[in-house]
Amino acid sequence: TWARTSTETGAFGSTTMLIKNGFPNVKNIQVEEGNKDFMLQDGVLYSKDGTVWLYCPNDRTGDFQIPEGVTTLNDGAFFECTKLTNISLSDSVKTMYVNTTKK
Repeated sequence: TWARTSTETGAFGSTTMLIKNGFPNVKNIQVEEGNKDFMLQDGVLYSKDGTVWLYCPNDRTGDFQIPEGVTTLNDGAFFECTKLTNISLSDSVKTMYVNTTKK
């Protein structure tokens, strides 16, 4: 299962919509080169400037470190990521929304 963000189509206006409206099992995200809203790093979807952690595919396993520079964990950032055993926050994280991990 995959989701594609597109500067031409604006297919998904928000990751919360993506997760809560029928795509809870996204395993691969593709962001087109030149996308003005999103970037992808190590399979994780971020805001273009890298400060907002938007979504981590739920097939991730093991430990995960939130990179320095991320200030906000979006609603649904780790939705249904039940295979992660530890999430370490960097000191830069200041805001974490309610449904970050599970319904």
